[in-house]
Amino acid sequence: MKTLKKFGLVECGTQGKLFRLPDLSKQEGYELKKILLQGDVSADTAKMEYPQAEIVADKQAILQDQSIELVIVSSPGDDDMSLVGEVLKAGKHVRIV
Repeated sequence: MKTLKKFGLVECGTQGKLFRLPDLSKQEGYELKKILLQGDVSADTAKMEYPQAEIVADKQAILQDQSIELVIVSSPGDDDMSLVGEVLKAGKHVRIV
């Protein structure tokens, strides 16, 4: 059995649209574990798109989760860029999209 690389998604978008990841069930070796919604995307929308992921209310739920290796930060604004530094300080990889 292969070990999956777990990652978190921080959605900062303000257009009501959730970042579309490739079909994760087809991406060998990756699992979306947690989503933090900081923009205006609804939890219902996120859960419908990614039912396997836990919707969290605080960035610490992602930053302190030792199983998460990568954090994708989607549609960050200027105020969200400090989050990138926090992700790196937590010892995780970060991808800004």
